[in-house]
Amino acid sequence: YQEGTVQLTDEQFAIWRRDGNLVVPNVFPPERVDAALEAIEHNAYGGVTYAQYRAKWDDNPDEIKRAYEGTSPMQRLAGPFGKALHFPTGLDAVDGLLGNDDYIDCMSQLLGTPEIRLSYGQIFVREGLTDTRYSEHPWQGYHIDNGTNSQLPPHPDWERYNYFLSGVILHDIDLDGAPMLDCPASHSQI
Repeated sequence: YQEGTVQLTDEQFAIWRRDGNLVVPNVFPPERVDAALEAIEHNAYGGVTYAQYRAKWDDNPDEIKRAYEGTSPMQRLAGPFGKALHFPTGLDAVDGLLGNDDYIDCMSQLLGTPEIRLSYGQIFVREGLTDTRYSEHPWQGYHIDNGTNSQLPPHPDWERYNYFLSGVILHDIDLDGAPMLDCPASHSQI
């Protein structure tokens, strides 16, 4: 890994135009991902890692339910004891991801301009009891904030407003554990 070396390929641009989304692996060095994940876990789980949190609460589901009910519903998006939620979060290891040269370069290449800005950002975690606002079925209960925060209506010229949702996934995930349902080419369906 060497920061500042990501150049999107013609194939990646073709995928972006066809599907309206693109996964770019290995944008961040592993040590920065590890530090960000640790900071997010400590933020989400009351100052401990996810493994420590599970060990403490697995046998006490009613206790954890009572404990996390003291966290506001919005903050629970950042975990059962979520504190920092909106960017900048104040968690240096997390906020630093947004300043990564490769991350910014990828967005600039896709937008076709170096003039980019963050409109809005949140930390989302999905952990057991915090997941009650989502449907048990992947085809129901789509949460629109995960798609766009734009107030503009859908438009057939989907690149006209040069707006996109970008996310940093800190875990390797399988399709059945993905944080949101992705619908390839949905950007072109009106």
